[in-house]
Amino acid sequence: MGIFKGFLGPAILRAGWSHLPERKGVVSGIIISGFGFGGFVFGIITSKFCNPDSLKFETDPLDGKKYLPVEVGNRVPSAIKSLCLIWLVMIMFGMVTITNYK
Repeated sequence: MGIFKGFLGPAILRAGWSHLPERKGVVSGIIISGFGFGGFVFGIITSKFCNPDSLKFETDPLDGKKYLPVEVGNRVPSAIKSLCLIWLVMIMFGMVTITNYK
C-alpha cells in the first residue's frame, strides 16, 4: 500500500495543482486530508471485516491480559487479502482517470 501511495501521491497533487494553480495550498490540504481520512475509514472497515460480531475482549486467567477471541484472529488473513484487492482497484481506477487540466 505504501509503495502505491508513494507513486500515486505526487501525480494527484500535480493534477490538482493544474486544475487550480492559484490555490495550490488548498488543493494540497484537501488531497493530503483525503489520505488521512482514508486511513480512518479503512480502520473501521478492517474492524468490521475481522470482528463483524463486535466480540469483546476476554481476560486470560493466567496472566490477566486481554485478548480477542480466536475467531477474530482467524479472519485477519482474509481481511488483509480483501482490503488489498479493494485498494488495488481504487488505485488502478485513480491512475486511469487522473488528468491534468488543459
